[in-house]
Formats: sequence, structure tokens, C-alpha cells
Amino acid sequence: PAASSLYLTLLSLAQREQKRAGSTAFGAPVQTPQGTTLGCASLNLVLPNSNSCQRFQQQLEKTLATIVPCLQSLSVTSQTLGTTLSLPAKKQGRILPHALQLPKGATLILNVCEMTEGKLSPEEVVALQMLQTLAQSHKLDYRFEGNMRLSFEAD
Repeated sequence: PAASSLYLTLLSLAQREQKRAGSTAFGAPVQTPQGTTLGCASLNLVLPNSNSCQRFQQQLEKTLATIVPCLQSLSVTSQTLGTTLSLPAKKQGRILPHALQLPKGATLILNVCEMTEGKLSPEEVVALQMLQTLAQSHKLDYRFEGNMRLSFEAD
């Protein structure tokens, strides 16, 4: 079952609205009434312990690297939520590089097996909400000067 789910996830592409005549813009992902995106399935695998999780992640990365055009693998911890996985931002007129700025068709692995119990800071909670939005609706929030936030499509 897990292998079949992974296979179907990799085969899925976000279903997009048809672009309008004369428009060069690529259509936006189709949203369901529940706010999720059709296609681009997000897959959640639960393993018995962190050792199994680490071994599975290593095997998955090795296998997917030979199949998909672009692979990004990130560990989700309270430390990375406050740094690597904080909201992407624009400062002084430039969008800062971010681990989640990926090309179209990229595959993202988020490993949460290293998360431990404890209290999260408000910034870490925002980062978790951003990851949830990314998985559910394929949108990535960016923070601009003046604390303005805009969502952009992520494939």
C-alpha cells in the first residue's frame, strides 16, 4: 500500500485551470471546496521509530534522486522551523534565497521524525502553518517589508 501510494503521488500533477485565450500565464491549480488542490498529492508516512524513519528517508532520497528531476529533502525540527523553514522574505527590494524556492515539478520530502515535545515560538508556529498550507493548497507565503504577506503558487 505505501509503495502504491508513493507511486501515485509521484505520478500526480496539479490539475490547473485552462489559461484564457491570449494569456501567456500558466493556469492556477484547481481548488476543491475544502481548499485543497487537485493533483500533486501529499503523502504522509508514519513509521514506528526515528531510526526506521531515518533509514526510510535515506532510501527514499536515494531512489527518488534517480526518478525525479529535482529533489529537496528537509528535516523539520524546532531549530529548522526558526531558521531554514521560516517564511521566505523580501528585503531591500530582493527576495532572499530560501530552501522552499523550488522549480516546477520538484519533489519535497519533509522529515518530521526529529520533532520533540516542547513549546514553539510564534515564528515556529507560523512556519508550521506555512508547511501545512504548502502541503494542502500548494501555496507558499512570502513576507514583504511592512510585515505584508502574499501567497504564491508552489507546484
